[in-house]
Amino acid sequence: MQRDSVDEPKTVSIDAAKIVAKIEEQQLKRWWIAQQMGVDARTLRRWLNGQVKKMHLDNLTHLAEVLRCSKDELVVKSTADVFTNHNQLNVTADIIDNEGLVYDIFAEGKWGLIENILKAIIHFNMPRNGLAKIYINLSLLSWVQYNLEDSEAYAIKALDIGNKTQSSDIIYRAKVLLSLKKIFNSELAIAKELLEEVACKSLDTEVLSFCYINLGINLLFFGDYQQSEQILQTSFTFIDALKDSKSKSMMQNTAHAVLANLYFDAGRFTEARQSCLTSLQVAKNCGYKRGIGLALIRLAELTALEGQTAEGVKLFEEGMSLISPSEVLLMIYESGGSVYRLHGDFDRAEAAVRQGLSQSKSYTGEGTLYLQLAKIEYERKQPAKAQNYLNQAKKSFKSAGCMMRLLALESQCSEVHDPL
Repeated sequence: MQRDSVDEPKTVSIDAAKIVAKIEEQQLKRWWIAQQMGVDARTLRRWLNGQVKKMHLDNLTHLAEVLRCSKDELVVKSTADVFTNHNQLNVTADIIDNEGLVYDIFAEGKWGLIENILKAIIHFNMPRNGLAKIYINLSLLSWVQYNLEDSEAYAIKALDIGNKTQSSDIIYRAKVLLSLKKIFNSELAIAKELLEEVACKSLDTEVLSFCYINLGINLLFFGDYQQSEQILQTSFTFIDALKDSKSKSMMQNTAHAVLANLYFDAGRFTEARQSCLTSLQVAKNCGYKRGIGLALIRLAELTALEGQTAEGVKLFEEGMSLISPSEVLLMIYESGGSVYRLHGDFDRAEAAVRQGLSQSKSYTGEGTLYLQLAKIEYERKQPAKAQNYLNQAKKSFKSAGCMMRLLALESQCSEVHDPL
């Protein structure tokens, strides 16, 4: 009898995932299980979390009795039988964050894949800052797919954790992401305040790069082209200091893309083309499909303005093929309206713009789209309709607080007989 007990191992490797499944299946309380086994609740928690991978046979026997199953059902029978545990999930989260894997998958435009991976990593016992980083990435993914409500919700969750743990890095990242919803919801003054706070306090080059790019976007929406250009040029100082090549390239692409939009809106078409080509090249170098698509779409509008309308349509449709429906921005609908209008295809131009209006969530976006509709109707020789859309554009800019855009539009209309 004594010999048998010596030969039998005193501890065995337990399968935490199977044990948890049994507990949840029977809807048992963990404190009650610990009490029945005669162990401390913290000890049970370590077993269930995978922190402790082995259990004494006596404890395993008691646990099997409590769960009304055989001991064999609760142990690891081979290395192929091992399920992940919370520690492994935490390590996975760190690897994804530290190795830049988010940017790698991000560049491929596989939003659903990375979103599902990040959500699968979350568990109830995850370190709070690790959880906050996942929320930050989920917020960014939601924003890219124009799901502004989810983007804001994730950013708020991250900010709440950042405030509780007093992590300035988490707080500043969350505030930059919160500013995105404000920008696209035409709450430009609030967004500017959030971004300026981060710009003054953060020391992280990645945070500052993202912050300055979005501050440039904010000022571009305001119509303050001069200050927007200064801020965007400053962003390259922080972008150039980034160590991760993938994130650096994607930030460079975004900054040049915003500059291209700025120069285009300001009528500086030569500079717009140069920034657009730079953005396109950077995107190609790092395999950033969305960046390539957006650059081609802006290049299409510039090409059409130069009189090569058929080539402009071709470039626009090539760019659209690289962008998934979930990430289409209002700028794309505006550009589509412009390209097709310049090509003389007014019906397709109007359809593109109206599709944008149906998805618009900001007065600023609506203003640019109404302005495009006004141009379409003017070229259709429908001045009354053109004037009506022009008035709606002015109203939208005014509601968004884009007074500089409004003043520029009114000045343009008063100086020439052509209202556009």
